[in-house]
Amino acid sequence: MRHRTRSIAAFLALGTWILVAVLPAWRRLFPDTRDYATFATAVQVWQRGGDPYDMSALVAAAPPGTTVYPFFYPPPALPLLAWTGVLPLETGYRLMFWLNELALGGVLWILWRWFRPPPWLLVVAACTWTPVGWSGRLGQVNVVVLLLCVAAMWRSRGSLLAAAAVIKMSPALLAARWVARGRWRPVAGAIVTAMGAHLAVLPWVPLALQRRFYLEVLPQFASGAYNGLDVPIGLPANHSLANLLDQVWPGPDAHHLSSTAATVTRVLLVGGLLGLSGLARRRMAPMGEALLAGALLVLMTIAPVFTYEHHFVFLLPAAVAAATASHHRVLPRSALLLLVPAWAAVVLPIEEFRHLQRTWPEAAAYIRESKLAGALILGLLCAWGAARCREEETAGRRSRPPTSAAGPPRRDPR
Repeated sequence: MRHRTRSIAAFLALGTWILVAVLPAWRRLFPDTRDYATFATAVQVWQRGGDPYDMSALVAAAPPGTTVYPFFYPPPALPLLAWTGVLPLETGYRLMFWLNELALGGVLWILWRWFRPPPWLLVVAACTWTPVGWSGRLGQVNVVVLLLCVAAMWRSRGSLLAAAAVIKMSPALLAARWVARGRWRPVAGAIVTAMGAHLAVLPWVPLALQRRFYLEVLPQFASGAYNGLDVPIGLPANHSLANLLDQVWPGPDAHHLSSTAATVTRVLLVGGLLGLSGLARRRMAPMGEALLAGALLVLMTIAPVFTYEHHFVFLLPAAVAAATASHHRVLPRSALLLLVPAWAAVVLPIEEFRHLQRTWPEAAAYIRESKLAGALILGLLCAWGAARCREEETAGRRSRPPTSAAGPPRRDPR
């Protein structure tokens, strides 16, 4: 009877997710394939022996009427995305959408195995986390990268983290937890895997192209140039920390940070990383580990100069971990007064986000930074919960009664 009830509940949850989140996003796919076209075109240029980091080459190779952006992903990403250059553009775009949705299922499964969030919370996350649908609509690969990240942090597998980092660079920051603890095996695994990936693709991605990425393209990231990306840092849809500081200390033009904004951004991010590394120095229960990972994912998301809507898929584990911590009283229930509005701000659909700015222009500045504020609150709640987990475990070890001759104390049935 219990098995049948669970099967019915799982079927209803799956149906709700499909009806509420998946189908609406599927129906609103863009006709121009958006970011996916950049992947596919860069791969085609590379497969023909050209330079995928040359914007003029991408524009020349793109189908008529197709918008492409500069390609600025690491060299091993090209063979991993090779299938995009083989399939018709429209077919590959739709396949990428379903890869994102399947990866979301994998992410939720890992979160459940990791720290046992309530099943209803996972359903709520799947149905409300609009950045997942937006990532699929753009043809982005973010949810697949997130799946690799959570699997790496759950099992402490450096090879999985390296697999995520050779698609997008920012997941490399998550290794800070292992470094802080002196856990060199996963760190070494990440380094060896990343180096091995670059060596393995040498027959197809020559050394000259790899050097071009690391010596010419990558250094531009810190300033906001992003290989000639023609998008201003001050774009209202940019939710990064650097964007906020660029408004305080404007740069020489719309595409470069001022030295002051760049320096303050680095100081704040390094300070946050050092603080989280300090929390990571002691072992925690799975709940604490998940909270720490959530805080690191928040820092990873807001660290680049550009943080768009589709990047907020990386905040999902932080939101689920913080909500689970409140549910299990690791965080006080009063934390919901911060968690609920932060969750709502992060998942507010981009169309509604823009509509609110037009409707209330006098509050547009506050609305514009609401998503960054939501991300920061999620990160702070996760850090707070991780700190409380450490304190509670330490107190528990100090107050645990000694084992008697009659045997060990009985385990709490909870």
